[in-house]
Amino acid sequence: MLKKIIATSMLLAIVAGCGESGPKTYKVVGTVSLDGTPVERATVTFIPDDMANGKPAVGQTNAAGEFALTTTQSGDGAVAGAYKVMVTKYNTPDGGANPYGNAPAPSEPAQELTQEEQDKAMEQAYAAGAAEREKAMKAGARAAPAKNELPDKYASVISSGIAFMVQENDDNNITIELKKK
Repeated sequence: MLKKIIATSMLLAIVAGCGESGPKTYKVVGTVSLDGTPVERATVTFIPDDMANGKPAVGQTNAAGEFALTTTQSGDGAVAGAYKVMVTKYNTPDGGANPYGNAPAPSEPAQELTQEEQDKAMEQAYAAGAAEREKAMKAGARAAPAKNELPDKYASVISSGIAFMVQENDDNNITIELKKK
């Protein structure tokens, strides 16, 4: 009898642990342009006004300036609530968008990956970046600081002037029009 109780308890604990974790997210898509021209490889970051109940979300633009936000899983969106937004586009002297390794801008939101696939992709990206850094260090190179190609005011939620309210539906669409001056 005790074995049945223990087995049932373990089964209930496993089933209870298999539910959704974290707050519900809602699809958020948008576009970024600078003086009317789509911005490719920009990083769009949403910072919640209420950090206690919200979570930051991020997306990267494709060649058309389009992005889909991610909070925990690729393209899952953002938690409902008010956000301040910042937009950056950091490029290293060799043309890469990320000084820790380059990945092509997405042509469309990425597919959902299993945890194993995510771990493998992270390991590969880290290994590629580590190999590049090691090669550069052996050659005596010093890493040049990444340069933001967008106006500095957009690199901070304090100065960007961009705000967005994520609604509790999957119709959240934002158009971000940046200006050089």
